[in-house]
Amino acid sequence: MSKLTWLIIVSVMMFLFGCTSSLPTQSDPLIDMEVSRAIFEMPQDEGLRKELPLGVFTGVEAGDSRLTLEEQLKAPEGLLVTKIVENSPAVAAGIQTGDIILEAAIDENEPILLQWPSDWFKLEQMAKVDSDIHVLYDRAGRDFRATIKPEKRINPPNRLIGDTFREESRVGIIVRNASEVEAEKAGLIRGEGCVVIGLARTSPWRKAGMLFGDVILKINDKAIKNPQELLMTINALKKNDDVKMIVFRDNKKVELNTTVSRRQKEVKKIDIPLLFSYNKKRGIEETSMLLGIFNIRKTKVASELKLFWFINFTIGDSSRLEEVK
Repeated sequence: MSKLTWLIIVSVMMFLFGCTSSLPTQSDPLIDMEVSRAIFEMPQDEGLRKELPLGVFTGVEAGDSRLTLEEQLKAPEGLLVTKIVENSPAVAAGIQTGDIILEAAIDENEPILLQWPSDWFKLEQMAKVDSDIHVLYDRAGRDFRATIKPEKRINPPNRLIGDTFREESRVGIIVRNASEVEAEKAGLIRGEGCVVIGLARTSPWRKAGMLFGDVILKINDKAIKNPQELLMTINALKKNDDVKMIVFRDNKKVELNTTVSRRQKEVKKIDIPLLFSYNKKRGIEETSMLLGIFNIRKTKVASELKLFWFINFTIGDSSRLEEVK
């Protein structure tokens, strides 16, 4: 074959190979995210937790009813019964592990729809020992009703286990669940509250005055009960939407007026087989031309120029600052 034919074949193969490169399915982590290590973990406040109001005892331990990733993009419908304490009022009422409690009412009050575990904790705080808690629950696709007669709680409930949640598309924030003591101080119920433990330097909420340790209470007059609800609320906002927030800070409520942003777009790769290629990945930019005769790689602190595949020039930051005249 002639050299021209070989050149055409190689060009076509390189073109086809370049077309098969896969696109990323997730955004890279924000490089300017800052985290407060002092409040990253749940506080060691067991002594104060034992002094909180006990509420009543039902024997129901409730959790998130959403089982699939698709369901987790929406608000939950009902509470999953994750555990029933033996010989408890829930056992007497016929409630079983795996049931989904849809709504509940205390005595003759209007029933309330249940979504989050904190909704059940609130019922246990509001109910009295001589109250009746009427529940509607789902078991294997059929609805049933039962009445739970709560008892006096002797010991505090088990300590809640917190988790952290990241949002890096519109706000640039990391939050964790509030401890029961933190929730009580902010006027919330056990299981409610999300504490800000991380913020990107470019976060619009940080520029609006949000601080590490703030407990987010409301967004646009919508009460934010937990980190999951915060993420769903943020996901529903659009770039430049006005956001009015209420946070709890230093034993008082603070109002913040802000917005949301979105990820910047940037060129990450250009490829013209044999002639030109540009690639940017993990902070390294590389440009190559004419089969690599000219090749330059750059980072924030250094650059490397290669000519004719073997002539190298490297320039980088020195260990001292330039003298200011």
